[in-house]
Amino acid sequence: MRTFQYKILFRNWAKKKIYPCISIFSLIVGLTCSTLLIGFAMNEDYTAHSTPDEGQVYAIQKKDAFYHDSDLKTYSTPQKIARELHDKYPEVTDYCTFRKEYVSMYREGRELDIKHSYKVTPGIERIFHPRMIAGNLQQTLSHPTEVAITRSFALRTFGKENPSGETLTLRTYKDIWLQKYGVRQEEVKQDYTITSVIDDRQPGILNYELFIGFTPEEMNPPSEFCTSWFYSLIKLQNGSDISSLNEKINGDETLARLSFQPVRQVYYTKDYSETELFRYRDHNQLQTSLWIALLILAIACFNHVNINLTRSFQRLLYSGQQLIHGASKNEIRMQVIQETALQVIFAFGISLAVIYMLLPTFNTFMESRLTFQELFRGETSWIIFYTLAAVILLPSIYILYKIERISLSDILRKNHTHRSSLIAGIIVVQFTISIILLVLFITIKYQTEYITHIRPDSESIVAIQYNKSPDEHAWKTFKEKVITLPEVIDYTSTFPLNNGAIANREFNANTLKMDQRFFRFYQAELIAGDSLLNHSNNSGNKVIVNEALVRKKQIENPIGGTFDFDGTEYIIGGVIKDYVIDHVSNEIQPLLIIQDSDDWVNAQGTVIKTRTGETKATINKLQHLWQDIAPTESPLIFTTLADFYRQLHNEEFRTARIVSVFTWISMLLSCLGLFGLAWYSVECRSQEICLRKVNGATERQIVLLVCGRFIKWMLFSSILGIPVAGYLAQEWLSQFIYRTPLSPWIFITSILLMIAIGILTVIRQSWYAATLNPIDTLKTE
Repeated sequence: MRTFQYKILFRNWAKKKIYPCISIFSLIVGLTCSTLLIGFAMNEDYTAHSTPDEGQVYAIQKKDAFYHDSDLKTYSTPQKIARELHDKYPEVTDYCTFRKEYVSMYREGRELDIKHSYKVTPGIERIFHPRMIAGNLQQTLSHPTEVAITRSFALRTFGKENPSGETLTLRTYKDIWLQKYGVRQEEVKQDYTITSVIDDRQPGILNYELFIGFTPEEMNPPSEFCTSWFYSLIKLQNGSDISSLNEKINGDETLARLSFQPVRQVYYTKDYSETELFRYRDHNQLQTSLWIALLILAIACFNHVNINLTRSFQRLLYSGQQLIHGASKNEIRMQVIQETALQVIFAFGISLAVIYMLLPTFNTFMESRLTFQELFRGETSWIIFYTLAAVILLPSIYILYKIERISLSDILRKNHTHRSSLIAGIIVVQFTISIILLVLFITIKYQTEYITHIRPDSESIVAIQYNKSPDEHAWKTFKEKVITLPEVIDYTSTFPLNNGAIANREFNANTLKMDQRFFRFYQAELIAGDSLLNHSNNSGNKVIVNEALVRKKQIENPIGGTFDFDGTEYIIGGVIKDYVIDHVSNEIQPLLIIQDSDDWVNAQGTVIKTRTGETKATINKLQHLWQDIAPTESPLIFTTLADFYRQLHNEEFRTARIVSVFTWISMLLSCLGLFGLAWYSVECRSQEICLRKVNGATERQIVLLVCGRFIKWMLFSSILGIPVAGYLAQEWLSQFIYRTPLSPWIFITSILLMIAIGILTVIRQSWYAATLNPIDTLKTE
């Protein structure tokens, strides 16, 4: 009996290929997207909670002394702070301190930078318990001439994962404390032996490539003043409460500015100072990914339900005959569930193969390190299992519920109808989801475009920088030739954003040194006073300020007004209109613009403006020019002003990419469902269409008849989806102080685009219906 059922099942699939193909393809896409996104989100959560005894480990933060009038906190801490807490408070059982190191490696005649290098105390082994491939990390860090490296660094450098015993020649910098002048750095070139290799495939919140241990002198410096950044973590005694420790610290004036971030929250907490030691993942982005995964899976399941329900009504007569010949209702139910399970399992098997092939691309797209095995680790495998069970059972239960409402006599007499309300409901839900994602996509796209082009000519303004100071003569020769190129229409030594800051207990501001070309080059708007361009002998006390500084200092008549900073009196010569030089979710800060030398060749800043649309070609030309002038020097770095703003808003642009890709996937799935239903609609209404043609209906009228109700459903989807989409779009935009308005054209464009795509999807079936031969069709009926 079961073999017979499977024969009937596969025969039906072969007879009506379009329906199982749409159903299975939708499930493949839905399961691929949902499995990837669920696995990604769960893996990120696992990473955030990967620290052993995470409830007892805290990263130390302190209120930033530079930005005195804000609540900004930084992970950069005094060197001895963790050790002092450990020695002073018994509830602090362990600690580790990291120091950022600027390290270069000499290998095969080249000098290569190692970006994520740190000196660290042995406590890291006791707090994080890193998985080792070779060696003992605590012993390595106890010997200043030994180093520990990661597996990925070993493979990249030596071509093997365990290069223990190999020698690395490193250039580092050492602090030399001076009795009168504080501290200076001295370059040190030394050989180190690799004695430990860390397996960095293990998820963790730390971002590193190479560890070196502190020397005894570095552990006990004669002064707190240093030229490096330190990051510290502490581990509390089991059962200790961080709030009680905070109370004790608040009574100590030397420690009162400290706060403690639970290590499980560090991964989701963005540090404004861009600390590189701690990895970061935007938690809102993870939530967005999960919601999109559920929506994509919902659309795929709707296609699956709709197609199978349609085919189930076509098989009702066969089911009725089975009942007459003794089949029980339970056997019929099991047959429907088995058919659904077979489709889902088949689709999931293919989706696994697709996931395996797409995973490297997905990791690049999401900036993650997910492996195929990690997709099914821990709770993730159970979530995916329950998802598959839901995809199998819920549609089957719904299909059986609809079928069993029809009596056996009605089935045998074919006295039943497949009501269009069922089809309409599923189509409306699918396109409601699509319109919501489409509005969000366009809104986010407009905002990212607004950010990118928040300053005039942002794509044409290019800053030229270098990693290491080049040969002085070659650099001057290069700059002299740059301004002679026809593609370069203007130049300045004024950096695009800001090149410094000042602060004291009462006042802080960004600073910018401008040359004579500043106003013309950046199209800066002077709203009051003098541009200082004619003050060739300006002593530096006369400055230009922005509107934010005037508001901050509450200066009523700014031109000619003065303000004091650390004993220096500045005279305001002009006021410039506020413009964004930071993240658009932050208020514009005070800006102090100081006149600088107009000697572009000898100036530190190097910024050019190219002709519109020729930026890439100009950069290629400049790269070749530099290679000709200084073939042994390191390549230059070219960054457009638009790229600067993109880097400042990296998380927003990543969210835009995520929403963009999955919006079009949702539209594809919705259109697939619409295509299948349009096909079924034409099959069911072929007799009606032919009778209309016999009675004089034109092909145009038939096309409008078939397309009309689908357009009506999409318009209804728009009515339902637009309010929800508008609310979500407004909520997303509300995080920005400077944003593009939520224009009505965003909604109009979304509706028109969705309807256009829908019409293109069903037009083929509509035209096929309009060109049916009435005689052939009526003969078969």
